[in-house]
Amino acid sequence: MIRASVANVTNSRPEAPYYVKALALGLSAYLIGIHLWTWILTLSLFLGGRSDFRQLYTAGYMVRSGNAHELYEYDAQLHFQNRLVSPGDIALPFNHLAYEALLFVPFSLLSYRAAYFALLGFNLTGLAITFKLLRPGMKNLAAIYRWLPPAMFLAFLPIAAALLQGQDSILLLTLLAAALVSLHSGRELAAGVLVGLGLFKFQIVIPIALLYLIWRRWRFVFGFASSALAETVASIWLVGTSQFITYARSLITLGGGVHEVTKPVANLMANLHGLVFRADGRKSPRLLDCGCHCNFVGHCSTTCSVFPPNGRAQR
Repeated sequence: MIRASVANVTNSRPEAPYYVKALALGLSAYLIGIHLWTWILTLSLFLGGRSDFRQLYTAGYMVRSGNAHELYEYDAQLHFQNRLVSPGDIALPFNHLAYEALLFVPFSLLSYRAAYFALLGFNLTGLAITFKLLRPGMKNLAAIYRWLPPAMFLAFLPIAAALLQGQDSILLLTLLAAALVSLHSGRELAAGVLVGLGLFKFQIVIPIALLYLIWRRWRFVFGFASSALAETVASIWLVGTSQFITYARSLITLGGGVHEVTKPVANLMANLHGLVFRADGRKSPRLLDCGCHCNFVGHCSTTCSVFPPNGRAQR
């Protein structure tokens, strides 16, 4: 009787309208087509060293070759990037915590082109793991077309950009997906550790940790803090205290956009800072930028404290 009732409920689910199916089919095909043409037209450019992988590959080599004490020195980065990858007028600064460079040490054993394809395989593996972790939450998409969930992954423009550029964003996506699964399983400590492992993109994971701090989810906060502390200590041990201070200063310089080297980078940032910099790129927008961020963070913190994860407003 129970099985029959479940079957009746499943069969009674309303079918998606024809225009929804047509839109899903058309958009997926269109976006995947754009990705394929982008690969065809730009792959040679990225293989020539015009990719974000340039900085990651060079950072791995500098750590492997005993030059970690110069990891955040701009002139050293420019020298090694021009020598190992391709000549360029400016360096693409390595602005992540030093512990991440350890991940790219094995890739630095290969030539740049071979390492690019090795990282592509690594990212595709991470993307497959992410899809498997998130697939249980895609049942509504699968109800429209069985192939729609994987098509959405392939059609998502930021994923294609991360694969082409040789970025580390796919790794962060995999860590966050694993953290989400851990949260759904009630393992908040493990989820915090996993989010903390993504500290190489601290501008993304620290706001997540702050939300859980506001919500008083102490096991998650403890897991995140433990992971973040270990990575910070490892980074200082790897490059030394003076280079860690140089790293902190470089973030301030990049944030202010006051250095001619950092202006092209800040100019292309697809975030709030990039918007503010574009609005007033002639001088340092540090005060305006800081004010916008503080205002944004304040509004988010207030909203999140009033509406905790259970969705009920606090009185």
